Amino acid sequence: MKVSVSQSNGIHRTIDVSIPAAKIAERYNQRLNEVARTADIEGFPKAVSRKQPLPLNNKEHPLAKRFEPIRNAVRHEVISEMLQKGFYEAIQQSKLNPASMPKIEIVSDKPEADLEFKASFEVFPEVEVKGLDQLIIEKPVANVTDADLAEMMETLRKQHAKWEKVERAAKDGDRVIIDFEGFMDGEKFEGGSANDVPLVLGSKQMIAGFEAGIEGMKSGESRELNLSFPADYHSDKFAGKPVMFKITVKEVSEPILPALGEELAKLFNVSDFAKLQKEVRNNMERELEFTLKNKVKDQVMDGLLKHNTVELPSGLVNEEIERLKQQALQRMGMWQKNKSTQQPELPNELFEEQAKRRVTLGLLMNKVITQNSIKPDQTKVKALVDKMVSVFEDPEEVAKHYYSDKNQMAEIEQIVVEEQVVEKILESAKVNEKPMKFSEVMQQRAAS
Repeated sequence: MKVSVSQSNGIHRTIDVSIPAAKIAERYNQRLNEVARTADIEGFPKAVSRKQPLPLNNKEHPLAKRFEPIRNAVRHEVISEMLQKGFYEAIQQSKLNPASMPKIEIVSDKPEADLEFKASFEVFPEVEVKGLDQLIIEKPVANVTDADLAEMMETLRKQHAKWEKVERAAKDGDRVIIDFEGFMDGEKFEGGSANDVPLVLGSKQMIAGFEAGIEGMKSGESRELNLSFPADYHSDKFAGKPVMFKITVKEVSEPILPALGEELAKLFNVSDFAKLQKEVRNNMERELEFTLKNKVKDQVMDGLLKHNTVELPSGLVNEEIERLKQQALQRMGMWQKNKSTQQPELPNELFEEQAKRRVTLGLLMNKVITQNSIKPDQTKVKALVDKMVSVFEDPEEVAKHYYSDKNQMAEIEQIVVEEQVVEKILESAKVNEKPMKFSEVMQQRAAS
């Protein structure tokens, strides 16, 4: 087999392959003999009872024309097989690493002549990870204090409040039921009116001044509020524009909180208050650890992208776009494995930037992994599994399920490897620790 490689530009390669006619003929005759023993054709015994193979390769046979479709089908099959095999052998011979499916063009496939074809494809780029010593990472440091726990327990009380009607004026923390109408330039605007809306004053669900303007109102009262939409409002149509709301309060209720003790514990089906506090604290610590790691990881990933440019194979980007589309449809409950079922066609442009980021980071991180021979640390794998199952009623049983599922374990090992990559990169980076409060860390996460 003859192979020649040309580089059109960057990661694009074209190989010219020539497979000797004798090799094609050998495989063709071999396959023709196999088919001759099993093929069914009118006028001949069925394959199961046939003692002799059909004379498919006898072109002088009186019924040779009836065998022609079979011979053509076999030749087509052999050509297809030899193209795939030839391409695989060619890239191995040329030591190329394709990153996408090849586009194959047959140059010549005449009978009794060499099979010649061109294959165009992209290869994985040569990646060099640079700039690690220029990374400046701000590493937040925080822990869960008794005060943080007390604040969380109070939040849980508020989340499980019962509402009791009152006849007094509404104040911060009360829940009101309201009707409202919004006007811009004297005209009602779409989406600016609603009836029987429950609203907890101080929850900051509405634009600035809306909830504060209701304070002091009693059931049955109406009021007009002259406000403005925020300058950074999500709709340009309303951003920074003045608006007037006509509001009617229909009901005022105050919160009745469960007692901070056994009463609260029972709401969570926990045997005693001390156990509830322990579980809540453990959850807070898990969330904090996860958030702190992600804040550092995000900075490391941003730093890698800032200091490294990689030529991306379009095939990899397109594959990632399709994965992101599938994930989006799954989140919307619209993904169907059966492609014949109609589902929304999402434009590639929505996912292209994210896909390019993922592919770039994947190539860079893979380079760090291979350079440093990083393999999943099984001690860390076990620690992560233990942490994940600790939230369940029977952790040991859930852990057995994880360890018996190869796909889940592969995902867990991938998470551990990514953490090890971040740790390796941090060895070269400049890391500045920044003390923070638990509440600050969580607020930043909510805002991002």
